[in-house]
Formats: sequence, structure tokens, C-alpha cells
Amino acid sequence: MGTTVRRNPILPLAFAALLAVVWLSLLFVRVFAAMQDPASLRLDSDDALRMVEVRDLLKGQPWFDLTQYRMTPPAGVAMHWSRLIDAPLAGMVLLFRTFAAEPLAESLTASVWPTLLLLPTWLALGRIAQKLAGEQAALVTLLLAMTSVYPLGFFEPGEIDHHNAQLALTFAGMALLLEFEQSAWSAAACAIVNMISLGIGVETLPYVFATCLVVAAQWTARGPALRRSVRAFGIALAMASVCLLFGITAYHERNTTTCDTFSGLYAILAVVGGFGLAGASILPLRRIPARAAIVVALVLGLLVLVLALAPQCMRGPYAMLSPELDRIWLSRVEEAQPALLAAGTEIGFFFVTYLYAVAGLAMSCASILLVDRDKRMAAGVVAIVSFAAVLVTTFEIRGLPFAILAGIPGIAAIITRLAQRAILPGAWRMAAMAAGLFLFGEFGFLIFGNYLLEGRTHVAVRVAERNAALDCMGDKTTAQLAMLPRGRVASLVAASPAILLYTDHAVMAASYHRDAGAILDLYRLFTEPSDGAAAIIRRYGVDYLMTCRADEDYTFYIREGGPRGLLTNLDEGRVPSWLSPFPPSGPRGEVRVYKVIH
Repeated sequence: MGTTVRRNPILPLAFAALLAVVWLSLLFVRVFAAMQDPASLRLDSDDALRMVEVRDLLKGQPWFDLTQYRMTPPAGVAMHWSRLIDAPLAGMVLLFRTFAAEPLAESLTASVWPTLLLLPTWLALGRIAQKLAGEQAALVTLLLAMTSVYPLGFFEPGEIDHHNAQLALTFAGMALLLEFEQSAWSAAACAIVNMISLGIGVETLPYVFATCLVVAAQWTARGPALRRSVRAFGIALAMASVCLLFGITAYHERNTTTCDTFSGLYAILAVVGGFGLAGASILPLRRIPARAAIVVALVLGLLVLVLALAPQCMRGPYAMLSPELDRIWLSRVEEAQPALLAAGTEIGFFFVTYLYAVAGLAMSCASILLVDRDKRMAAGVVAIVSFAAVLVTTFEIRGLPFAILAGIPGIAAIITRLAQRAILPGAWRMAAMAAGLFLFGEFGFLIFGNYLLEGRTHVAVRVAERNAALDCMGDKTTAQLAMLPRGRVASLVAASPAILLYTDHAVMAASYHRDAGAILDLYRLFTEPSDGAAAIIRRYGVDYLMTCRADEDYTFYIREGGPRGLLTNLDEGRVPSWLSPFPPSGPRGEVRVYKVIH
């Protein structure tokens, strides 16, 4: 028999009060900071390019045209991003423009948007924990989430890329999945939320796939009892994909089978899978083996469809990248690295993120045995999603915020149930729960990992290096360039979005090309001897060259080019005759701009 927990009417009020106070305080502080100094906001490459997209949309670029025309002009680069993020950001900029100048309007937008997304994320996590172990678990989850340092970084001011929106949608979908059995409307909403997250970016494909497998497994096990919910889920999944395809998908993606963004391929799979599942739920299949056979046949059919339409996607979203581009670019992108690589160089980071996520998975699995019998199915679903997130993170660090947050409701359930079973109500139980919060909160892992394992000095050096690299993407880095006549700039790829955002210049290349040619040529430009570099400059019509010593690519390109490489020569002060240098500028004088003499 499960442990019966009496409902405490004070706890929902405590949850709401804590949520309101913390969230409103964050919102006030961030809005105040943005109004005090609009230029203080720091955007990384992806955030800067997102703001460029928003500006282009507000200036009249067509809704279905996501080409960045100042990137490798005149053809430009067809972006694989989504208007689902551009649209609300553009709306907020328009709103703030009614009482503020454009720089302040953009700064307010970049501060308010991630804060808004934090609220549904916390609410969804609290709802998930409540479904597992009651209202006390919801309150514990909120406290754990509020002190979860790494995921909170994705909701900081300036984080206007798509990751925080996908986090909010993924956990909203997870909360709705736990109410799948009770309501066909929740089932339909779960499908829609999952498709929206996929429409924003295919990073959430593993979680969407896990959700669909859970739905199929539940129908296989319970059959007629879930017919209405399964049918609603399948139809909503199919219809949402059609709406996304014709409502927000760029023209250049609609009829393609690209792997790295929502395209015709994913729409076809969702339509076939959704309507197939809905149709199967109508069939009078009363035995589990018959329903299981239908599900297996549907999965195999979708697999055959992928093999027929886009077999390269079986190797992942980056299957189209050449080995050379993978070596010089993707293999060095931090968020695309396997999590285990961090164990050798950043043990504190590895401990506080990946190992914490693994601990969350373990406790999510253990919670299946500790929660009430009627909650075990919900705990199993949470463990499945947590497992999917940890599995993704094992191969790519980009999954870390999903993995960390997915494990928090399971951790909260364990803390709550152990305290309820072992200790009578009162101060001792509260003390035990507080100890559990410290021991199993990410903040405790942060202290142990960063200060005891890695060491304070090493962490400080690592943080300083990352901050310096981020400086290479800021407005101070491009200030000198912004005063020069409009032209085309060749820079290290991380700085290209900043050049587009803070100046009127175009750029030779950035890290968003699907065609490897421009990025490979940029690599050759900095690593080849002067004559070869000059030929590339002429071919692309480059007017200016810009470097930043703190950029993470800087030392890599010097090492790759060796003593004869262009960047090595520039670093040592040997400037070729076809370049005219400007005085050093930018943070710490590490930025060098050169005018090309044609």
C-alpha cells in the first residue's frame, strides 16, 4: 500500500507565493538594468544573429524568406532557424518601441523574453513533481530549479536564441503527458506543444520521439481505455505538423528532406505517424499482442520512409557535413561535444552538470519504487524522458539543461517521500528536507565540483577565458569597424553575427552555412600563406579583415597555419603589402582591423 499524504492547503499558496516573489523580482531587476544601460547586454553569436533576424523581419523581409543576405553576399545564406522565435521577439520590440528608442526596445526585449520563458518552465516542473509526490514535492522542485545554476544560464538576459523556449515547451509537454490518460484535450495539447518545440529546432527530436513512444506503449498496454486520448494525440500531431509546414517553414525548407531543421521530411513523418496511430486506436484490437504488432509495423513503416526519402538522416542532423568541415569546425563547437570530454579538462563543470544529470536519472528511476502505486506510471514516464535527455547529453553537451531539469522532479520526489516516511511532521522533517535540498541540489554539486575537485584557481582561469572569448562577439569589438565605410568583412566565424548586428557591413562567412565552401575558404584564408589568402580575398570581394586574439579559433588557426600562415604573420606583426592595419582596438586592445588594398 502507498503512503497516504494529507492534503495541505497552505502548500499551494506557498508555492505560488514563492514563485511570484522570485519571478517578479527577477523581472524587475532585469528591466531596471536594461533601462539603466541598454548597451550592457552581452549577446553570444547565436543570440546576436537572432536579433539580426528580428531586425530584418521588422524591416520588411518576407515571412517565409529566412535568408541572411549580408552573409556571403550576394546570394546570402538560407538559415535553418524558425520564425516561431522571431515573431514574438519582433512583437516585443514593436511594443517597447512605443515608449523607447530602438536600442532600449531591443535591450528590454532581450531581457524580458528569457524571463517570461522561465515562468512556464518552473510551473511545468512543479506540476510534474506534484503528479509524482504531491504538493510538497512541487515546492521542493521549485527550490531545486531556482538554485540550478547551469540551466538558469539559458534564461539570463540576452538569451534570445531558441534553447530556453524549447526547454519551456519540452517540460510543458512532459507535464501534459502525465495527464494524457485523464483528458483528450491534454493529449492533444501535448502533441501540439511537442510539434512546436520541434518546429523551433530539431534538438528536441529525441524528446518528441520519447513522448510518442510513451503514448504508443500506453495504448499497447491499456488499449480501449486510452482510445480517445490516443486518437486526439495522433490527430493533433499530424495537424500541427501541417500547420507548421505551411505556416512558419521557410520556402527553401518546405519541399526538402533536410535533417537539421523542420522540413517536409519531418512533416511527412508526423502526418503518417500521427494519423497512423490515431487510425490504429479506432481498430477493435482487444489483445496486447495485436496492438503491439500495429505499433511495431508503424515504427518500421516510418523507418522505411526515412530510408527512402533521406537515408543520410539516419546518421544524425550533421550527416551532410564534410569530414574536413567537421574537423575544423563542428568537432570544436562546445555544445556538440560529448559530455565525457569535459571530464578531462573541466572536471568541476563535468561534475556539476553531467554527473548531476546522471544522479537525477538514477533518482527518477528510484522514485518509481517510492511513490504511491497509482503514481508509478507517471514516475516511469519521467524516468524515460530523463533517460532520453541523459543519453543525448552523453553524445552532445547541448542536452545538458534538458537532462538536469528532467531529473529534478524525481529528486524532489525522493527527498519528499523519504522525509514523509522516516520523520514525523514538524521541524525535524523540514530540516531533513532542507538537508536533502543541499545535498541533491545543483548548488551543492557546484561547490563540491568547482572548489574541491577542480580548484578555485583553475575555474577562475576557465571563466576568464570564456568571458574574453565572449568579448570578441560584442559591440566594443566591432566599434572601430562600425565607423568604416560599408563593405565586406572576413573575420573568425564567431564574430560574424556581431558584425552583422552592430555594423552595416556584410561578412564573408559564418558558422551557419550548410555548404561547406565559405567556411572552408575562411579557414584557408587565415591558414594559407599570403599569396593564397590574397586570392581568396579577391574571390570573395573582401574589403576588411578583422581578428580578435581572445577568440577560441585564434590559436587553432595559428597552429593549423604554422609559421607561413596569414594569421601567424599578422599575430607577429608581419602585415602583407595588400593589407593596411588600423590601430589595435576593442577589449584589452586585442582586436585588429585591416583594410584590404585592392
